[in-house]
Parts: sequence; C-alpha cells; structure tokens
Amino acid sequence: MELLADRDPEEARQLLNPVLERMMAAVHRYEGTVNQVMGDGIMALFGAPIAHEDHAVRACYAALAMREAIRRYSEEVRRVHGVEVQIRIGLNSGEVVVQAIGNDLHMDYSAIGQTTHLAARMEQLAPPGSIRLTAETLRLAEGWVQVAPLGTVPVKGLPAPVEVCELVGAGPARTHLQAFAARGRAPGEGAGPSPLPSGPRLGRRAGDAPAPGALPPRPRHTVCCDQPAGAGPHRTLHRHCSLP
Repeated sequence: MELLADRDPEEARQLLNPVLERMMAAVHRYEGTVNQVMGDGIMALFGAPIAHEDHAVRACYAALAMREAIRRYSEEVRRVHGVEVQIRIGLNSGEVVVQAIGNDLHMDYSAIGQTTHLAARMEQLAPPGSIRLTAETLRLAEGWVQVAPLGTVPVKGLPAPVEVCELVGAGPARTHLQAFAARGRAPGEGAGPSPLPSGPRLGRRAGDAPAPGALPPRPRHTVCCDQPAGAGPHRTLHRHCSLP
C-alpha cells in the first residue's frame, strides 16, 4: 500500500486501523462476515455462514457504504497528514466451500473455490476508489444497483475472458417488485413475455368491461389474491398494479 511506504510503523498503524475498522463496519452493517484481515485489506463473505437470499445485493451495498466511509475518512486524513486514502473493491458471486477452523475459544471461517479467486482478481483490476464486479454478481443484484459495463477482461487462471462492470451506485428499487420492474419483467418471468393464468382480473367481475376513470386517482384498496401454488400471484398483482 502506497500510503504506508516510508512511514514509521506506528504512524502507519494509526492511519491504517481506522480504514480497516470502517471497512469491517460496512460489512457488519449488511450482515456479512469478515473472514480474513490481510494487512491492509479484508475478505468478507455474504450468504455464508449466515444465509441470505439477497447476498449479492448486500455485498454491493456494503461495498458502496465502505467506499463512502473511506472517502469521508480520507478528507480528514488529507487535512491532518496531507495524504490521500483510497480503497479498491472486487465482488464476485458463486459457490464456495466454507469451513470452520478453530476450537472452543476461537472460530474462523475460510472460503475456498474459484469464486473467491475471481473476486480477488476483480479487486486487483479495480483502480483506487472504484468497485469491480462480475456478471454473475450483477445477475443477482440487477435492478438494485447501477453499473457501468466495462466489457470482457482476460483473467489469469481462467480459460475465457470475464465480463466486468463497475459498480456506480444503488439503484432506485426498494422492493422486489420494483427490482423486477427495473429488469423489464415481473417476478418469476424470464426475459420474454409470460402469459398470466386465465381468469378475471383483480377488482373486476368476469364479463365486466373496463371502466377507465371509474376509480379515484389515488385509491387505497385491500386486495385478496386467491390462486393455487405456482400460478404466480406476485406476477398477477404486479400486472394489475401496472394497469393504467
């Protein structure tokens, strides 16, 4: 780390410790696990050992919070020490083997697999102050985050280039329905159109003609959706609420 070059070890520790503390705080804020502290950096897991269906979204939000926390800390360090503090972050999602290492008094978690290898490569590719993520992470977090595509990049140790994006910020979605709408489809649908189960639309009796303007501009209703499992109640509600 350039920040630590030619500095007294005690002074370097005073500069570095707050960086590590802020990065770990961002991980814990989104219920991730810091499983390694490596000198001037950390490795964190989301989705293991604590399972979360939205682990990729949590990882992205933690990375953004981490970068913002270090940006604010850097302003303080610049005023006092005249140096710039920046971090770079790499994200990847996939299967890993997580094992617990320890005894009754201490326990560490270690993740092994190509997924962690590729995450480390993303971190190495990222310029200071930026966040790089793979297409697999974007696939899981799409709609929740804003990214800038960077194309494919050859990665040492992998037979084919990897599609890489830069994480720019959080997306506008705050619910799963909004996230799916940002992707251009309703929950449970693929990339193309998916027909809804046949039957009357919610709020209208079978055979009723549409009545534009019959409802108040901003109504509040209680809706009961009674459909068999697998029929797609979320899609039905999403389509109904999207009607003009």
